[in-house]
Amino acid sequence: MEPTYKATRKPMPDELRPQFERCKQLLEAFGIPMYSLPGFEADDVIGALSRQAEAKGLETIIVSGDLDPLQLVTPRIKLMTTRQGFQNTVIYDEEMIRQRYGLRPDQMVDFKALKGDATDNIPGVPGVGEKTAAKLIAEHGNLEGVYADLGGYTPRLRESLAANKDQVLRSRELATIVTDLPVTLELERTRRTTYDRATVLELFRDLEFRSLVPRLPPADQNLAAPAPTPTASLVPRGGQMQLGLEPAPAVAPPVETALVGDVDADKVAAELRGAGAFAVHADMDTSGRHPLLLGLGLAAGERAWYVATPDGVPAPIVELVLDDTVAKTAHDAKTARRALRRAGADLRGLSMDTMIASYLVNASRRYHALEDLAAERLKLEVPTLPVPDRKDPYRTPTLDERLARAGAGAVAAARLGEQFAVELERL
Repeated sequence: MEPTYKATRKPMPDELRPQFERCKQLLEAFGIPMYSLPGFEADDVIGALSRQAEAKGLETIIVSGDLDPLQLVTPRIKLMTTRQGFQNTVIYDEEMIRQRYGLRPDQMVDFKALKGDATDNIPGVPGVGEKTAAKLIAEHGNLEGVYADLGGYTPRLRESLAANKDQVLRSRELATIVTDLPVTLELERTRRTTYDRATVLELFRDLEFRSLVPRLPPADQNLAAPAPTPTASLVPRGGQMQLGLEPAPAVAPPVETALVGDVDADKVAAELRGAGAFAVHADMDTSGRHPLLLGLGLAAGERAWYVATPDGVPAPIVELVLDDTVAKTAHDAKTARRALRRAGADLRGLSMDTMIASYLVNASRRYHALEDLAAERLKLEVPTLPVPDRKDPYRTPTLDERLARAGAGAVAAARLGEQFAVELERL
């Protein structure tokens, strides 16, 4: 390889290098195959895999931060790249390349060799910019055509082309993506029917990717989709592509959470009072100035219940949470009590607040969220409620989603409370 090729690129920052290992860990947890080949660039490996996919009749979209893979575009291979930032993307097919450059994909390497590329330290021909290079290649087909007869150019252009011919031909060789490599596309490896959700959640929490947790594929389905059938068009030309995972397998809850109606409230209240202690998880809307109670998760022993409160808290449950002779555990009890008071109830007999206990046990900890503590200490997932996004700006959690979170939250609070009680005794 030419020693000057990409020589102007800055070396990788030291703080970036260990992040590649993190990327590998995430890919492994998601079950996404990784391909690499010593001595070859990523573009070469991508090119080889794309050509193999094309040979199998598959539509392929290359996702890249630069335009080098434009040379790989065919009727079945397209390039997705960014215009500005990460949100504004464009997908190049043969027609879009023609519209922008007036060239075919197979002419893009010769075009780059003429105009140069400072990023890859490809000098190009002095005095030849993007417009001139595109015009020359469009008129003459390739570099051989451009150099076939230099007499038709202006003296200055003719001199510059002649003086840099060897350099331009070397540049073309360097800019050409190698696609004949000893790497094999294994379609079965690329089929994603499941992923290691527990490991992904642990990595996300470790990396503080909190906003990404609600965007993980749902854990309430287990559909092994068949291999996709090749279609005429994967996405509209110039459109945007949504990348996602197939649904994850169901994650069994720690206990079954029962939905409590008014007719069951007396029975549930009696059972919890008989247990002598229980945990409470307040299901709240905290988007406004004051927390609004939407439901209550209750847990004792190996049982959990969810009480929806659209019309207020049922009277037997109000009496129960106001009974200070029954010990109660909650996480962030202060906020829960604010919501309960606005709903005509309160939380009395509080014996453990697991958020405060977590701080007392480890004051240096940055976050004391219930989801984090449950995952780390109990290996228990407390589901995160979905939030509105660009795809569905009016998305609101369903009753089943609220029930699952509140039930798991109450169970987690109960078990964490037992752990923290022992640890606080030692302080």
